Amino acid sequence: MKNPWTLKITVKEKTRVGCVKSGKKYSYFDQTELVVNETEVKDRKIPVVSGLKIKKNKLYSQIKTTNQTKFSEIVEACGESQRYGIYPEKIYVKDQQIYMDFGNVRACLGNQVSAEQIAQIRPILKKLGDKTGILHLESYSENNTTITFEMEDISQEN
Repeated sequence: MKNPWTLKITVKEKTRVGCVKSGKKYSYFDQTELVVNETEVKDRKIPVVSGLKIKKNKLYSQIKTTNQTKFSEIVEACGESQRYGIYPEKIYVKDQQIYMDFGNVRACLGNQVSAEQIAQIRPILKKLGDKTGILHLESYSENNTTITFEMEDISQEN
């Protein structure tokens, strides 16, 4: 302490891991599902989350959905993707399956997300180059290391 009348304040900004879009507004949330920022500008490194009905979406409150368990899986996927340096354009749920879109490649993660699945995406995306299709990671685990890529046009889907 320098002197008794000096106060040191440290401000740490919460890390945004994903966002939901409502009208023209993007609500960015952190790893705890708390909305930490709202803006009309989309950050290209933060994925838009969709496919779940949002019940509550208010600044400085936790996002509430009709399927909170699935939303928590998506939040985990958002955080893991940032840790591995991959930035999907969107992460969404369709038929209880979680998907990540990376331009011309859609990664299907299945109904649960693991760090092991996310870790596989970046090196595979590099190898795929400009190919278009679906990367199937839904059955990938420590015991099953099979990953398939199905070439198809994904631009019209979802």
